[in-house]
Amino acid sequence: MIQDWEPWVKEIIRMRNAVDHPEDKKGGKLVVHNFRLGAPPQELSVIEPMWGLSDGPESGIRADMDTIIESIIQLGESILAGLFYQFKPAFPLVIFEIPEKDRDPKFPKRLRVGVSSEA
Repeated sequence: MIQDWEPWVKEIIRMRNAVDHPEDKKGGKLVVHNFRLGAPPQELSVIEPMWGLSDGPESGIRADMDTIIESIIQLGESILAGLFYQFKPAFPLVIFEIPEKDRDPKFPKRLRVGVSSEA
């Protein structure tokens, strides 16, 4: 599980380090652009705030923040589930994922503990 998350976590840490310890090298600084006016061939447009590491691709801050927040929650849940299975008592408890369509939008719980059907 940790190996699956490693590339994503490393990229977030690289972005954080580029702010805390900027360096004059490729990817050594975090570049942030606020709202800008764009001039496509047909009409004037507003470009959303973007960011990225220096000399690298930029992406939208809002979408990235949504992804980062959701991914941090999922990573935390995965760690807790892993600990649950490592230290659970000798009782037929399992963790079930609640299908997204069945989640309450006011309380979007993704996982639940239940009794195994193999008990």
